[in-house]
Amino acid sequence: MAACAPAQELKPVLTYTMRLPRDRGVIFGMTISPQEDLLTLVPRVDGHWKLIRVRNWYEPQPTEDQLTIESFSKAGGFIDLDPIHLFCSPDGKYLLAVISGWRDLPHHKIQWESVLTVVDLSSFQILSSRREIMPHQTVWNQLANGIILSNAYEN
Repeated sequence: MAACAPAQELKPVLTYTMRLPRDRGVIFGMTISPQEDLLTLVPRVDGHWKLIRVRNWYEPQPTEDQLTIESFSKAGGFIDLDPIHLFCSPDGKYLLAVISGWRDLPHHKIQWESVLTVVDLSSFQILSSRREIMPHQTVWNQLANGIILSNAYEN
């Protein structure tokens, strides 16, 4: 990842490479917390997704923490994943990770599923995680005041 200075032509002013091995072609989620920690969630084919927090990523000696979030695996029959959403609370104490996608079911049916995980950012521990099965695709957004909305759409 790289940070760029504002200008007509963007030129990297800093590059940071995470310790997690690269996996090209995966959808990942990324956000910056109010404390300026970089948070990214990287899918893994085995279902053991990695939430990575990089503190002081803009300094010569950044620190990196990793947390495993159990989610969808390649063997789980998922045919399409939605973009990953990472929502920080306005005070920077919590992170909500939303991972959603379509599961392929027998008899040419599909099902929308989401994994919702809440992380305490001060201890960098999972507080809660649950899987939801929904009849319709759900879109997630965060308002400027921190409220997180989900909207279900019928196909």
